[in-house]
Amino acid sequence: MIPTLFCNYNLDYQQRLGFLTLVAVACDSCRGNREAFVDRLTQLYEGRRSLTNTAGPLDLRSLVVQKDVPSWQLGFSSERLDRLVLWAEMMGIIAHNGRLSEWSRILQQIVAGEIASPRFNPFVLSLEQKAFFLHLSFIHDQALPFLVSRLAALPSEERITVRSACLLTVDAIGAFYDTIPPTGPDRIKLRQELRDLLERIAGQYRLHDKRALLTVESRSKAISDLRSSRTVPRVHLAEYHAICRFEQLADLGIVNKTAGARTIDEEADRKKIWEWNRNEHLSAARSILDVATSDLERFLTYHWVELIGIIARKQLMPLDPIADQIEIADYLDATLTQSRRPLGPVQVHSWGFLAALSALRESRRIEVGVVFRLLDLMRASPSTASIVRQGGRTTFLGRTASVHSDHIAEQLRNTPITEGGK
Repeated sequence: MIPTLFCNYNLDYQQRLGFLTLVAVACDSCRGNREAFVDRLTQLYEGRRSLTNTAGPLDLRSLVVQKDVPSWQLGFSSERLDRLVLWAEMMGIIAHNGRLSEWSRILQQIVAGEIASPRFNPFVLSLEQKAFFLHLSFIHDQALPFLVSRLAALPSEERITVRSACLLTVDAIGAFYDTIPPTGPDRIKLRQELRDLLERIAGQYRLHDKRALLTVESRSKAISDLRSSRTVPRVHLAEYHAICRFEQLADLGIVNKTAGARTIDEEADRKKIWEWNRNEHLSAARSILDVATSDLERFLTYHWVELIGIIARKQLMPLDPIADQIEIADYLDATLTQSRRPLGPVQVHSWGFLAALSALRESRRIEVGVVFRLLDLMRASPSTASIVRQGGRTTFLGRTASVHSDHIAEQLRNTPITEGGK
């Protein structure tokens, strides 16, 4: 079961996903409290530490203001690095124990081949990086699937201003709040946090009832009235939540800032402002996004790579755990070294995740659930049961495995498994 999580933004510069890559790469081996991470990042900003072989301080403007970067908003300055560390914690890059998390380790593996290049730019996301950040964001900010679902229902040509982005985001946060049952201390605490947030936003919108955004019916009416009103006050708190998320979605390709631009200058001007259009292919993902808002774990298990393919307009060949077991095993063999830890068993989610990204590069679709299924079938088959011994919790992120062979595909070629595990 995935914990119920939410990013509660209180400033509008916690937005560009490339900054999380900076944390994962620059803070490798960093231990301790937030001050230790801030100090490591300060070294990067001041030129006392480098991401690549190039010397000199980090020139954010030269990295962000490039043709291939979807937005030219700069984000964190050297004075705000404490907030960057806080955001990395909210997004799961820094774990509760004060060290870089398993997510960070996966991200390091994804960008490992690029860092050596002096042209490495963390703000130009590859397809694999977009897939990583989509997965990460949907887990750690569970209002985001509701926002993307609402975007999919909009006409692709509709220009989304900050005002409309705020209303879409508030509606999405409210819909997420509706799904959280008041059971268990963590969920009760989160419900109270969201309740306080929605009441504060209602107050800043000058709604007569501060609870107007807390129920489906009153929220729908309030947002409809705000959309049709000519005079709506500027609501900074709603802007923080909207802009952070929309700029992240721009990095992911779910929205864009340059649709319809006719010249290079017009394209550049649009990258500097906060206005967006949704991806024209997103409407094809509406049924998948319904799964994401109703059963997030099922979406991440069976439809995550599928959504990436739709967004990127990339034809992906789905692989089946029985019919394509050897090809899947080839990807597992290729990513096993990356997935191993110095001590302890392999995290099955991380292993399957990296295998899925490796397959994505070659236009193959392996969902994490396909890897789970193949490993379960191997465990049930006497000929392969000893190769991968699974342990840990049988949850989405909790599975572990002791892998006793680096050549799973070879074993399956000799003794392929069937649906019955024989």
